[in-house]
Amino acid sequence: MPRKKKLPEQGTPEIVREGNAQVKIYASTVRGRPRFIVAYRGVDGKRRTQSFADYDRAKQEAEVKVIAIHNGTLETLELTGEERRAHERAMAIANEIDRPLDSALIEYKEARALLPEDVSLVEAARFFARHGASTLEKGDVADVVEDFIGQLQADKKSKRHVEDARARLHKLSDALHGPIDEIHLRDLQRWLNELEVSGRTKNNFRGLVISLFKYARVHGYLPAGLPTAAEGLSKAKEESTEIGILTPEEMIQFLTKASERLIPLLAIGGFAGLRTSEIMRLHWEEIDFDHDHIEVKAGKAKTAQRRHAPLLPNLKSWLKPYMGLTGPVFSTHEVETERRELAKTLEIQWPNNALRHSYASYRMASTDNAQKVSSEMGNSPQMIYRNYRKLVAKTEAENWFSIFPGQP
Repeated sequence: MPRKKKLPEQGTPEIVREGNAQVKIYASTVRGRPRFIVAYRGVDGKRRTQSFADYDRAKQEAEVKVIAIHNGTLETLELTGEERRAHERAMAIANEIDRPLDSALIEYKEARALLPEDVSLVEAARFFARHGASTLEKGDVADVVEDFIGQLQADKKSKRHVEDARARLHKLSDALHGPIDEIHLRDLQRWLNELEVSGRTKNNFRGLVISLFKYARVHGYLPAGLPTAAEGLSKAKEESTEIGILTPEEMIQFLTKASERLIPLLAIGGFAGLRTSEIMRLHWEEIDFDHDHIEVKAGKAKTAQRRHAPLLPNLKSWLKPYMGLTGPVFSTHEVETERRELAKTLEIQWPNNALRHSYASYRMASTDNAQKVSSEMGNSPQMIYRNYRKLVAKTEAENWFSIFPGQP
């Protein structure tokens, strides 16, 4: 004969224990029918009760609750309906991927914060896998910069171009460290903004950094087929500066008072339009007195493109005393210091890039041909037309190119 169950007496609860945890079962009668109340304290300390018509079900629930209280998992059991089912599904998935549920949710939150609202995490993962980001070649910024400089040298870029790139990009690698694929747009933009240089110089830096990041993409340091962080850099506003030139009268004073070694700098700059840096690299053999032109070799030109500047009659006259010389026109940059001292002595204001700007202005007025002048100077026709057209009168241009030796 089965043993008769001992039910709790009314007013005296049955206590179900597990360690220090306990749950009570109260017996009562409602409308003549037995009723069993399971009572315990929830995680918030408030009393909870559940009512059962069957003692066995009440006892079973009490045992489940007391174990949950003892194990610290009671809050899960207090979920009801769909909440509990959702939690159970989430726990099953967490167990399947062998990750704690809270850890998985933290990672999801961090990933979601990096994505636009309309992009799902699954889409982002597929995008990542499709573009091979997981197989990127790791390269620190400094190492990629050196690789890039090496490529410029291999491509036979001019020494000046290579040295300029090295100086600018070393500023970048000194400021930003770590793998290049971990450098974000905000890092690059902040670095560019903090450079204490003109807007035009910032844009020169910007163009070089964009080239560096494109090189990194081609060589597997950045994902293929995607814009690089550098391509999002905003252009700096370039300050509009008026072009300053010398008058024919001022040029005559300079040439009349200049030393024998300074005259070629003034004459070639003012009457052929070469950049000062190009003049400093020029050799006498590159001045062709027979064919009336000056050859600016690709390796010595700022644009790395060979061109011919005209040897106009007045310039030819100024350089005639130097015919037959060989080697560099200038062995040092001291002539630039001498030029500044001469301007100070003559009390003549020397505008920025005065010789080249003067040549472009007077030559444009003389020929009215932007294409021709741009070819002579190594600039775009658009830039020549925009900056120098109608800056001086044609009569002034005639006076400029009529400056010959022996004038008072």
